[in-house]
Amino acid sequence: GAEDWYRQAVAAGHAGAMFNLGFLRHEAGDLAGAEDWWRQAAAAGHAGAMFNLGVLRHEAGDWAGAEDWYRQAAAAGDADAMFNLGVLRHEAGDWAGAEDWYRQAAAAGHAGAMFNLGFLRHEAGDLAGAEDWYTRAAEGNDIESMRALADLLEQAERYDEAQVWRDRLRKLEG
Repeated sequence: GAEDWYRQAVAAGHAGAMFNLGFLRHEAGDLAGAEDWWRQAAAAGHAGAMFNLGVLRHEAGDWAGAEDWYRQAAAAGDADAMFNLGVLRHEAGDWAGAEDWYRQAAAAGHAGAMFNLGFLRHEAGDLAGAEDWYTRAAEGNDIESMRALADLLEQAERYDEAQVWRDRLRKLEG
């Protein structure tokens, strides 16, 4: 029944309904159908559809196509697209480009981007920068960041601070 309602909304030009029809087609394993609906939604300005088209292209190994769709979604304010652009740049070995996109995603509150910025800073030997980014994400209850922060604090022989994060992590993990 949902598909019928979505089709009625599409007839009225509702981009969210186009997006949802794409999601239904994707769940049914019809990638071509999903892509068609998401393209229509993207043409109507739906950032989530742009992001999903980027994911489809990325999964298909079409990095240029993925980057194009992610850039469109990022321009529309999609933090996940900004993060994925960072991932693409990171995978390409462009750490400066990755850091730029991760910073944009982090500014939009993306915890994964904060973690990745911590990782990049850690790899560059900037332990204070790594601690800062891990802490920002950990304060938002990002489990991976809590682990990384606790490890970093232990390496710095700041055992009491590390234990605080390990205790907080245990509470979250149940």
